[in-house]
Amino acid sequence: MAVTADHGEEFLDHGGRFHAPVKLTEELIHVPLLMRVPGVPHRDVQRPVSLIDLAPTLLEALDIPSPAGFWGRSCLAKVETAKQRPAITEAVRACSNPFHRESRTGPRLLAVRKDNLKLVMDFSSGVEQLFALNSDPRENAPLALGAPSPQHKELLEIARKHLAESHKSRDFDRRNATLLRDLRLEWAHPAASTPN
Repeated sequence: MAVTADHGEEFLDHGGRFHAPVKLTEELIHVPLLMRVPGVPHRDVQRPVSLIDLAPTLLEALDIPSPAGFWGRSCLAKVETAKQRPAITEAVRACSNPFHRESRTGPRLLAVRKDNLKLVMDFSSGVEQLFALNSDPRENAPLALGAPSPQHKELLEIARKHLAESHKSRDFDRRNATLLRDLRLEWAHPAASTPN
């Protein structure tokens, strides 16, 4: 059995309500994962993992191998021994409905978290913020971004690598098939015409 969520909710924490995708603050991206796996002892894991690791973890719990094309890795067996991988969160800025094709192609928001440091990049505005979550858990005071520290450089390199791998692994055949499917749906169900 597993219980989780794809996002949290904001209750005026940073001036917003609900979960409009215009920021990647902890109240919106830090969600619980509760699993009960027969034969696996109870563990309380406090380190963050990426949602991309969820499917491989659930498949391992079911003793099903992950497909080769999956980017994520299971966290089930390695929870206590593995070196912490950075947790990456990505969203299309202001995408309120991913079922609408035009909503999926906007500028991105990207967050990279490793240990207690979190880098947030907004590609629509060019704003980059770095937070020390151990001293600023509510993300109210971003660190000054002068000369990058070694940790800041590491987070920037992780973000660069993630973006390069994302671009390289685009499946244009699948993307084109999805676009054709969307167009067929639009043609089959045209928007109601407005009277003149």
